[in-house]
Amino acid sequence: TPSAEMSSEQLIITDEDLQTALAEPLPAASESGPVAFRISEDEVTPAGPQLTANTGLSKLEQILFELLNQARSQHLPLWLGSRGLKWHPGLAAVARGHSNDMLKRHYVNHVSPEGITAAQRITAYNISYVACGENIGIVYGETSHTDQAAYDIHNAFMNQPRSLTNHRGNLLNPIWTHVGIGIAYNPQGALVATQNFISAPMS
Repeated sequence: TPSAEMSSEQLIITDEDLQTALAEPLPAASESGPVAFRISEDEVTPAGPQLTANTGLSKLEQILFELLNQARSQHLPLWLGSRGLKWHPGLAAVARGHSNDMLKRHYVNHVSPEGITAAQRITAYNISYVACGENIGIVYGETSHTDQAAYDIHNAFMNQPRSLTNHRGNLLNPIWTHVGIGIAYNPQGALVATQNFISAPMS
C-alpha cells in the first residue's frame, strides 16, 4: 500500500550543467543531497503575469497541467475511468510557496532547511489527503521564461525509466486525484516548478 507521503527524487543539477548559465562556480554535490545553486535573491517572484481563462493558473502552470493530464490519458489504462487529475488551488499555493522558497534560499529539495516535508506543507494548508507526492523541476538559461521551459520539464520527467519511485512514476501514479503546480522564476535566468499531488479521501 502507498505510504502517507510518496516523494520522488528531485532532478540533480551538476556543476558542469550550470557553468554556462551561472557566472560563479558551484560547490560540489555531496552524497546526501543535491547541488546547491547560486541565484540572486532580488526580484524573485511567482510566475503569473500571463493568466489564462483557468483562474489562478499562469501560462506555464497551465501548460504543465495540460501535459500532465495528456500523459496520464496516454499511459494509464482505460479501466481506471477518469485518468486526469483535478486542479487544486490549495495545492497550487503550496507548490508556489515551495518553488519560491527554494529559489530564494538557494536549495533544491523536497525538505526545507528547517526539515519541513511536502506532507507537512500540504497539511499546514488544511488540505485533507490519503497520500501525497511532489515533483520538482528546474530550467536554466534562455528558455527558462518561455513556454519551452514547461515542455522541457515535462519531457525530462517522462523520459525517465519506467518506475514507481521517480518523477515519471509520480506523474502517472493512478492513486492521485488532484494536483497543484507552482512556478517561481528569477529574471536572471532560472525557473523552478513544483508539482504537488494528493489522493483525496473518499467523501
